[in-house]
Amino acid sequence: MSEHNEKLVDFEIFVFGSSQEFKIGVDSATLSSQVNTSANTQSYWVKEKIAAWDDPVPETKTTCIKWARTDIPPTKFCVGWKTELRNYRNEIWLTVSSPGYQDLKGAVERALSDAAVAAAIVAIASGGAAAIAAFKTVFISRITQEVKDAVVDVSNNGHWGPWR
Repeated sequence: MSEHNEKLVDFEIFVFGSSQEFKIGVDSATLSSQVNTSANTQSYWVKEKIAAWDDPVPETKTTCIKWARTDIPPTKFCVGWKTELRNYRNEIWLTVSSPGYQDLKGAVERALSDAAVAAAIVAIASGGAAAIAAFKTVFISRITQEVKDAVVDVSNNGHWGPWR
């Protein structure tokens, strides 16, 4: 019998182009999509947040919330502490544009399905370390097969959440 030392991570997947709710494990996913066209240049683009998760190790800060004083010698020292936590929120954003490909949303949906499967398999094999790189490689390869002039950006962004 083997032992497992697993840590759960709050992970959201944003499903492109879908309108119904679904669940992955016990975490609910948020749905969003955005397609824009520019009438002047007939350029099509899609920008989508495709994943978001909190780092499992939070940042902490401890501050004094209650002070005591002595008269002789005059001294001030802390007798009450407050510790707060906050997590770093990671996000993966996908932006695809094309000057003339009208079904860009459909092409992105097809490429996303292939890339998501590849990333999931690589994540399992690598413990998650190579999943984003695998996603980028498969997605770019797949989208440029269908949309020859596609400009693709897969970017990692992040920010610190509020103290709690």
